Amino acid sequence: MKEFFLKKTIFSRKNIFFSLFLVNLFGCGGGGNNADTINGSSNIILTSTPNDFIFIDQMGVDPNTVITSNTITINGINKTASISIAGGEYSIDGSAFTSTNGTIQNMQNVVIRQTSSSETLSTNNSILTVGGVSDTFSVTTRDNAPPQAENENHDVLSGSYVLRQSVGNDQDNETLFFETLSDPQN
Repeated sequence: MKEFFLKKTIFSRKNIFFSLFLVNLFGCGGGGNNADTINGSSNIILTSTPNDFIFIDQMGVDPNTVITSNTITINGINKTASISIAGGEYSIDGSAFTSTNGTIQNMQNVVIRQTSSSETLSTNNSILTVGGVSDTFSVTTRDNAPPQAENENHDVLSGSYVLRQSVGNDQDNETLFFETLSDPQN
């Protein structure tokens, strides 16, 4: 009987030791720490994923022209985030424009630029990615159609020449005024 009691006691001590080991291991976060924290506190998680940002697309721009986006402010991060661009260049806080991958901090400002297409009515895109969040800056060139003049002509005679004044609208429906000086004998 004594022998059984000793085996049971030893077995119980192993259970106690093993239980204490598990409590220490899992009670301290499992022995490893994959989450980023500030000063060891698990209440504040570090993140490099910013809040969404939006570039305002531009339409009706001149072909083959450098176009700069609106300024965005990166926020919602509390550690350095990666930044990259496809199809353009970016500038952080007024620094030189670059197309190479880099890093950015919270509350820094970014603008991007690209050269518009050499074709009319064509769209070029620049995609900026910060900490896994992306937005596209689209630039569309204008229509190259000549303005259409209305039938509102006024001829003014000046000696042997005629000054023809016409009114028309361009593709953006803006009023244009035309004056043509011609020799009526030709």
